[in-house]
Amino acid sequence: MEMHKPRPIHNWRELATEIGVIVLGILIALGLEQAVEGHHTRERTEVAQRAVDTEVRFNLAKINRELDMRDCMAKQTAALSAAIGRNDQGQLRRLLVTGAFVEPFPWTDAAWRAAVASGAADRFDQARRRNYWLIYGTVNAADRGQDEYWDAYQRLRAVALTGLSGSSDASQVEVTELARMMAAEQQKLSASTILKANAKRLFGFESTAAEMATMPANAGELERCRAAAAALPA
Repeated sequence: MEMHKPRPIHNWRELATEIGVIVLGILIALGLEQAVEGHHTRERTEVAQRAVDTEVRFNLAKINRELDMRDCMAKQTAALSAAIGRNDQGQLRRLLVTGAFVEPFPWTDAAWRAAVASGAADRFDQARRRNYWLIYGTVNAADRGQDEYWDAYQRLRAVALTGLSGSSDASQVEVTELARMMAAEQQKLSASTILKANAKRLFGFESTAAEMATMPANAGELERCRAAAAALPA
């Protein structure tokens, strides 16, 4: 195979030309690399934003599920309050055994936290990023309300459904835990109402029937809650 020897450089102009060709080749290579990386970055950003939008809509479906159950939940809570007020431990136990309260289901912010941790959120449109922060601040408030509600509910059951209900302190404990339940439910309701309004105002999001159907572990939950409320004495 014939080998071509490098052409000798005779003057500064030829040297400058050779260097120019090399520099131009390097710049083109770097430009292509940056273009490819820019494309991948935009693609990752779009994927992250779609994931966050999906997560917001999922939380919105949860809100609508719980708002649908608000009336039947309120009736059951009122019945608990009446039984505790009368110190009717038998009725209180029956209500807790036969009641159908909303099962806890975690609010989710995993997609948003991943977008923040990866830096993808920094590349979102500034106004959209600010709106996400607002949405997820409310999601976290609703989640805290739910945790408080279920902690109080479980403490109430622990007293009412065991021998502790006959103790002299049981009534005060039940009053305290019911008050915590009601305050937490109000916090969750307020946060949920604000979140629902902001999801529509800021993003135009509203839950569809298909999204509601994807909510896990809620088959027949609304019907059970309404049936439990309807069975309460007038």
